[in-house]
Amino acid sequence: MAWTTPATAVANTGLPAATWNASVRDNLNFLKRAIDGVTAQVTTDKSFGTTDSTVVTAPSITGNGTAKVKITISWFGVTPNAGITTARMRIMEGGTYLAQCRLITDNSSNTSCGGSLSVVITPTAAAHTYLFAAIRDVGPTGSVVACHAEYPATITVEQFV
Repeated sequence: MAWTTPATAVANTGLPAATWNASVRDNLNFLKRAIDGVTAQVTTDKSFGTTDSTVVTAPSITGNGTAKVKITISWFGVTPNAGITTARMRIMEGGTYLAQCRLITDNSSNTSCGGSLSVVITPTAAAHTYLFAAIRDVGPTGSVVACHAEYPATITVEQFV
């Protein structure tokens, strides 16, 4: 749904329901979505390996080519199976990463790295689907992005109008 130029009222004429809905209802919904953003979350642990593994995917948004979009991912923890693991948390669209951060976790000291990462971009005038992905650079298999009902992994996309 995109913003539409509201109709101009003319004295002593009726306003058809379709015009009212497009001018008022649909534009208010567009503004509300721009304020609220769209969020997706996952509440169960997600394993990842040496290729990009999707943790959670945001609902699709439609860019207009000029409005900025802020994409934020957050996670409760990254837990290695054993020893030291180096991993990257990424914000991606398709096979392209838009932002990433690198984490080092150490199972021997029972550490877990939680955090968040944001990027602001101007998407093209088209539909876009962003995702939160994790990839392991170094360390044993079995690393997970720890996700729970109280502490889900999330991705939020906020459109600025």
